[in-house]
Amino acid sequence: MEKKKRVLTGTLVIGVLIAGGVFCRGLFSNSSENSGERNIVLWCSQCGGFEIPDAEFRHLLSNHPDDMMSIQFGQTIALKCPKCGQKTCYRAHKCQHCDHIFVLGQAKDPQCPDRCPKCKFSATENQ
Repeated sequence: MEKKKRVLTGTLVIGVLIAGGVFCRGLFSNSSENSGERNIVLWCSQCGGFEIPDAEFRHLLSNHPDDMMSIQFGQTIALKCPKCGQKTCYRAHKCQHCDHIFVLGQAKDPQCPDRCPKCKFSATENQ
C-alpha cells in the first residue's frame, strides 16, 4: 500500500511539473506564435514592404466596404496604409528564398506570378 502511495504521489508531482512548464512556456513566449495568428504581407508605394497581424488586416479591410463590393476576381485595390495613412497599400507576397516583399506579378512572368523580381525564385515553378 505504501508503495502505491509513492507511485501515485510521484506521478502527480511529475504531472504538475509538466503542466507548470507548459503554462510558463505559453505565458512567456510570443503570443502571436501561440495563437496561430498569421501575418499578412503588404506593400506600400510610400513605405515599402511590411507585415501586419491578420486581425489588423481584417480591420483595415472593414474600413473599405464599398471597395470590397466592387472588386473583381484577380483584382487588387489600394488600401489605406496603416503606417503613412495614404491609399497606396496593396496585399503583397514575401519571397520564400530572399524575404523580398513584392506585389504578385511584378516580375511579369505569366506562368509564375509569384516570381520574385529580386532573386527570380518562384515557389510555383519549384513545386
